[in-house]
Amino acid sequence: MLENYPKTVVIQDGTRLTLRPLVREDEARLKEFFATVPREDRWYLKEDVSDPRVIEAWVRGINYERVVPIVAEVDGQIVADATLHRRPFGGSRHVGKIRVVVSPRYRGMGLGTWMVLDILNLAMETGVEKLIAEAIAEEQAPVIAGLKRLGFVEEARIADYARDPQGKPHDLVIMVRTFYPDWGTF
Repeated sequence: MLENYPKTVVIQDGTRLTLRPLVREDEARLKEFFATVPREDRWYLKEDVSDPRVIEAWVRGINYERVVPIVAEVDGQIVADATLHRRPFGGSRHVGKIRVVVSPRYRGMGLGTWMVLDILNLAMETGVEKLIAEAIAEEQAPVIAGLKRLGFVEEARIADYARDPQGKPHDLVIMVRTFYPDWGTF
């Protein structure tokens, strides 16, 4: 599945970026990338990426059968991270989850769309039939709109699921993109 990498994409300002799988040697660059993510954005994430031990565990535990991490880089610097999470067995092995984080400097220029499209292709290549994305309703409205443009639909909304650093509750939107085995890839 990873034989199609590296890939080159061009975003709206003309910048050429390389998409490729994360490797163990990326540990320092991944730490640097997550340090660029504003504190107020990090509370959306499942883990505390400001803790170097979290990044160390990710890169040392790379297992492409469970999690496929794809990074976007410019001049050797990681500027986005997207992951496809899968279960290798069990009743939900046909379901994947997507997570995408883009550096503030590259937001609004199409890089997030490129990252999602790449994960969509990986999902189809690996037999994923349902791809799930989660977003916080109010704060991530542009993300939700972008996912809808790429075929995701809102399946559920959980009221007051998350609390921001000030304790204010926020709704979680669960979006799903369904694939069918005979579709092929983009």
